[in-house]
Amino acid sequence: MRTLLPIAVLVVGVFAIISVTTKLPGDSLQLEFALTWTQRAFGTLIAVAAGMMVLVRAAQQEPLEKLVPLTLAALVGVLILSSNWGVAVAIGAIVAALVASGRFGRVN
Repeated sequence: MRTLLPIAVLVVGVFAIISVTTKLPGDSLQLEFALTWTQRAFGTLIAVAAGMMVLVRAAQQEPLEKLVPLTLAALVGVLILSSNWGVAVAIGAIVAALVASGRFGRVN
């Protein structure tokens, strides 16, 4: 929770900087451009950071249970980046599998 406020301030700051520095006709175009680039920047940042952590942990031969949250974070970053329905379906499938495994236990 402590990191949420600085991240939110950073997102708003990047949005404001992009919004102020662009020279597009009309306020709505300028705000849409700023929002799109902010979304792309932070989606890429989340996806790359989570992907690198997955690679590092996989190289250290961590168990799969420790890689799933990072995989979800990487997929969420890709969803923020591209807003693709296929990524949303993959996130839903992984979350449903996690809920089902927590509810019904592990199958051996």
